[in-house]
Amino acid sequence: MALRVVLLCSTATLAWSVVQKKPHVLLILADDYGWSNIGAHVREASDEGDAESPMQQLRKEIHTPNMDAMVDEGILLERHYAYKICSPSRSSLQSGRLAVHVNMENVGVTVTNPADPVNGYAGIPRNMTGLAQKLHSAGYKTHMVGKWDAGMATPEHTPLGRGYDSWVGYFQHANDYWRKSMPLQATGEIDNCLNKFTDLFMHNATYRGGVKDGISLSPKCLKDPESDIECYEEHLFKTRAIEVIKEHDTSNSDSPLFLFYAFHLLHTPLQVPQAYLRKIDEMVASAGGEKISSSNRRLYAAMTFYMDEAIGEVVQALKAKSMWEDTLVVFMSDNGGPIYVPGSANNYPLKGGKYSDWEGGVRTNAFMSGGFIPQANRGSKFSGVLSIADWYGTLCELAGVESTDHAALAANSWLAARGLPLLAPVDSVAQWQFILNNSNGRSDPLHISENSALHWPYKLITGRQLYSSWTGPLYPNCTTIESVQADQGPLFHDLKVFDVAIEPANSPEEIDRLTQAFDCRSGCLFNIEADPTEHTDLADQPEHAATLAAMQNQLKQLNDKAFSPKRGEPQFSACEASVDNGGFYGPFVQVEGWYSPMPPRTPMEQQHDELTKDLLRIVNSEIVEKGAQSVAQKLFPKLRSPWMKSLDKCLTNDTKTSTEVSITGALEALGLAPLTSVDVKCCCNAFGMPVQGQTPKALDAEQEPSPSTPSSPSCGAGRLAAGLAPAEGQTPKALDAEQEPSPSTPSSPRCGARRLAAGLAPAEITTLQSGGPGVYVVTQKVSLTTGSAKASPRIEWLSAGTHVQVLEVQCRLEDNRVRGRIEEPAGWISLASLEDISNRWAVMDLEKSNRWIVGGVERLKELTRNLEAAEQVTKEMQEAATAKLSELYQREAEVAEELVQSQSESHDLRDRCVQHESARRDAKLALKAVCLQVDSPGVYCLSSSVDVTEGPARGSPKCERLATDTVVHVVEVVHRLQERRVRGRIESPAGWISLLDIDEGSRWADKQLDASNEWIAQIPSAGSIAAGGLEDCLSL
Repeated sequence: MALRVVLLCSTATLAWSVVQKKPHVLLILADDYGWSNIGAHVREASDEGDAESPMQQLRKEIHTPNMDAMVDEGILLERHYAYKICSPSRSSLQSGRLAVHVNMENVGVTVTNPADPVNGYAGIPRNMTGLAQKLHSAGYKTHMVGKWDAGMATPEHTPLGRGYDSWVGYFQHANDYWRKSMPLQATGEIDNCLNKFTDLFMHNATYRGGVKDGISLSPKCLKDPESDIECYEEHLFKTRAIEVIKEHDTSNSDSPLFLFYAFHLLHTPLQVPQAYLRKIDEMVASAGGEKISSSNRRLYAAMTFYMDEAIGEVVQALKAKSMWEDTLVVFMSDNGGPIYVPGSANNYPLKGGKYSDWEGGVRTNAFMSGGFIPQANRGSKFSGVLSIADWYGTLCELAGVESTDHAALAANSWLAARGLPLLAPVDSVAQWQFILNNSNGRSDPLHISENSALHWPYKLITGRQLYSSWTGPLYPNCTTIESVQADQGPLFHDLKVFDVAIEPANSPEEIDRLTQAFDCRSGCLFNIEADPTEHTDLADQPEHAATLAAMQNQLKQLNDKAFSPKRGEPQFSACEASVDNGGFYGPFVQVEGWYSPMPPRTPMEQQHDELTKDLLRIVNSEIVEKGAQSVAQKLFPKLRSPWMKSLDKCLTNDTKTSTEVSITGALEALGLAPLTSVDVKCCCNAFGMPVQGQTPKALDAEQEPSPSTPSSPSCGAGRLAAGLAPAEGQTPKALDAEQEPSPSTPSSPRCGARRLAAGLAPAEITTLQSGGPGVYVVTQKVSLTTGSAKASPRIEWLSAGTHVQVLEVQCRLEDNRVRGRIEEPAGWISLASLEDISNRWAVMDLEKSNRWIVGGVERLKELTRNLEAAEQVTKEMQEAATAKLSELYQREAEVAEELVQSQSESHDLRDRCVQHESARRDAKLALKAVCLQVDSPGVYCLSSSVDVTEGPARGSPKCERLATDTVVHVVEVVHRLQERRVRGRIESPAGWISLLDIDEGSRWADKQLDASNEWIAQIPSAGSIAAGGLEDCLSL
């Protein structure tokens, strides 16, 4: 076996050694791709032969046939490492540095630090040479489509500045797949431009600016963006990638193609054409699988399938162009899959996910394929350690250029003189030979992050690590959703407002619970060759103490060289540039003359632009920025729970809870008595809730008692609690009463307590049983419908024991039901029967309702305070905007008045100009007519063919004959009266021609006045020549 490996390696090396031709390169980068969301990993996982195992179901859900086939024909890279989040990994790929030496955080694209014009921006520092620049210098045609996320502030930060001939894509972490806008669920942040602009940009040989045309922003897509698959952003990228391949000139082997295809997929927001959701459902069903239980898992599977199809189409385009056999395909993901909701990737069986240094966060899907792969290596696996930074050196090696960054070296002298952070040298290891020989090219420690290092086979992880858990084969699932809806996480933890992090909770302990954080402190140690799922921490084992200490020391030394410049603060100039660029994000520092000219803006558009700038100028003031960040930090922990409940949905309708609760058991457990008819009346009348379907006769039966009939103080109190005026005849004292009514006042003592259920807090609460909003427990299986009517379309069934929050209650007489509108899942359920009041489908949970309502009151108070503060800021902003608007209106009126006056004056001037122009034109025509008759030296155009003779006499020997429309330069004119001819000596061909028949007035050549002036002006003695010719003419 060892001999076979040696022979294979030798054959592979030999195969490469005879290759002279530079390959075409297709570099594919997926976004947030989970380890077990690709078929190549799923098909190899063990299921212990169980046909009903979750792994079997997972295989039926994952459909990546094109990528699987490319793996089979290529090399599966089993130890490919990236950084734990997007922008640092992409900066690493483009610069050839490890993320710790170029960019370690997702900084907002609008920040700058004027004190450091090299490093003081998001993404890659200005003076680092990009991968495409290297390949461009080797003769490659370089093109890119998709996500950039490696800087935007200056033109040097863009793909164009990094060496790409063309690009269509977006600058930031993500955007909306359909609208290309910047919703919070795409970027996870609110920037200092309030996410107001579109992030879709392009550059090529003739244009630089926002994408204004094309299918993605056509009227059809703007009106209903999800109506057509052509409106989908990935369709735009795929179409452009195929176009680049079709347009590439393959005749010049010294100018191969480098195409960087950076997918938006599979980053949030989870969006995909409906057709692909139907396709994934059909494929799962046809494979005999069960319905996918999580809405997000279904979306993620459909998006993965779309990406696989797009890759397949690009491969087919290469084959159709006869480029495939000379192409190297490199596929990778920028980090591990996000296992928080709504990221919804699955890294099974690896631990952790995006934002963590666990294997699930930094070990990524990767493979190589294409006809350039030597035959001996196809269908193999490479187990050596690879970094995403290594593709810089590897592709430079294949292109035949050195990877040294001379521009960065030159910049360091300038930086050193000013005490600014120096640019690190290229870290990239050229891996091609190591891959072909299946040997580890990274025997030295790999610096994964400031908290982790890998020295094969040992891996050290330190500090607090998010998402420290293992997912199952089917993830996310309904259990995940229940955890999220119960406010247990896992929750996204990178929300920012104006580039400042907003925590999801107020205490570190709660944050750790929501993000599944675990603190490795000074170090967790794993042998990832023997324990790739990181289950066994070796840090406490004495036999590994020396290894632990050595790696801790290595990490400390590595961190001493970490690159962490001051990136700066968000700048209003970024928003201003976006307005000027037609509402598109783009470079904003030193951009004068860089953008393609914009079409002229109408006065209305100009006014809108100025108002937008005024608004954002206020937003970017320090007091508003700090206030917004403070309000966000206060509100997010309060709004977190309802927001989390909207992030995913369980699609299994018949899911049951672990405990079936009977009606009697639930009532006894809560200490509640059965509902009475008085409860129903309090529900319908005391709380002022609409009684649907009541007839006038029924209303008479339910109307308020007459003054002679003592009214119910409790139900009256309920009316007040519901925000209604007291019934006629009731006094405030009676309304507030909570005591038992006297025998002459038959009413329910329970209703008074319901003031709390309506959002008010009475001094003392005794019972809280029915009628108003609160937390209810379902006591028997009940149908959730879309509307308040019992016959409304059903959404799903709710099982006994389910807790729901009832926001509104209605009595529907035509349905004989008390109906409640619940918060989550949104819809209506029946609470009780009006015919048999003891028949309930849900009863109120006293303890939880009290907590929910009291908490609601406190939240309401806090929200009110925040609202007042926000309203004050809004008021100030409105006043400023109003003042500016008033100023604009005043100026507009002045301009209008000036315009009217100018128009009147311009009419008079125009009339005079018309008269003058007419006279001038007549004079010019007359002058031209005269001048054309005055033969003198100049440029002539032959109006008919003419003979060229050696001398001025007509009878001189002929040299040649010139055709009509020939242009000649006449250098001398003579008047041959005896021959009745005006003759001219021409420069080329040398000789004489006839210009004019004096008797008949017919001409052989016409003088070209403008051309003659230009020609004569170039001759030093032109004035005397022209004058002499004119004098001769006049004497004639």
